[in-house]
Amino acid sequence: MKLAEALYERANLQRYLAVLADRLEDLAQVQEGDTPPEDPAQIIQEYSATNKRLEQLVARINHVNATTLFDESRTLTQALALRERLKREFDMYNRVAQRASKNQVRWTRSEIKLVSTVNVADLRAHANQVAQQIRDVDMKIQELNWSIEL
Repeated sequence: MKLAEALYERANLQRYLAVLADRLEDLAQVQEGDTPPEDPAQIIQEYSATNKRLEQLVARINHVNATTLFDESRTLTQALALRERLKREFDMYNRVAQRASKNQVRWTRSEIKLVSTVNVADLRAHANQVAQQIRDVDMKIQELNWSIEL
């Protein structure tokens, strides 16, 4: 199994666990005298088995990420951390630029005028540079995901 396939399976298992948890929550109570449409004990058993399968898969994925080289100086785990840092940085630049470029509606001259404390164009340029870095890192990660055996 390729790493990319394992990541896809991990996402499916996580979604399925959420569905099972919702079903269990719905089965937690019924009107007195009624029987639940499904056996909660069976759903709990299925949840537990699926959760164990997810645990094993995540451990295998983490092991591969920690031992696979992304480039000459970083592991795949370090590249994933880099991508997350870049995403946070990109979001920060965008949020600050968006806030600084908001138009203010003033009805009278006596209302307080807000002025930008940052250069919006520079922030957007930095955001674009970071976005390119994210794309570059992500492309290499995806390439590795489809070439590495789990």
